[in-house]
Amino acid sequence: GACRVVARTLGVEGAAGWVQSAERACAGLSRGDFDLILATGGPFVSFGLARRLSRRLGCPFVLDYRDPWTANPHIWDGVGTAGASSEEALLLRDCAAATVVSPSWAELIGGTFGATDKMRVISNGFDPDTFTGIEPARFDHFTVVYAGTLYPPKRVLDPVLLAFKAFAERRPARPAKFHYYGDYNAAVREAAARLGASAHV
Repeated sequence: GACRVVARTLGVEGAAGWVQSAERACAGLSRGDFDLILATGGPFVSFGLARRLSRRLGCPFVLDYRDPWTANPHIWDGVGTAGASSEEALLLRDCAAATVVSPSWAELIGGTFGATDKMRVISNGFDPDTFTGIEPARFDHFTVVYAGTLYPPKRVLDPVLLAFKAFAERRPARPAKFHYYGDYNAAVREAAARLGASAHV
């Protein structure tokens, strides 16, 4: 446990130990075996591995971001260290392209590292079959729905709840409700009570 704390403080990624096993598994690969290497992160140590394999195998590599790495506004456990940022800049310089899930991530990552020309947006999708037989929710009141996660203390619903409370109280004859779906039900209820918005949540 102490080693993990020290490693996090120094900016060592938790999956760093995985790389040697992955490199051993790729030791038998030769030039011509692949046309392209696609590395998905995190873990972001896969990006460095992709670059090393790309050089050895003579094929380009693409970085696939599920989330930002060192520019991530929601993670602050050493991932934004100068060494990690320099490594990310080097990898983005050398990759053939980088895929992200939104234009805002493309702007953030591309702008931060001068790699705007490398960024390609492939938005998150879903399998329509997952929703077969599911009826959409119908509400008899004006509704705002927030579905997803929060990142306390950086991303909380306090500003949204205060705005919604003000909106609902300006039109008392027309009911309005804020619906939250996610893993932070207790935190949302506590915030609503603290802000005097429980009647609208």
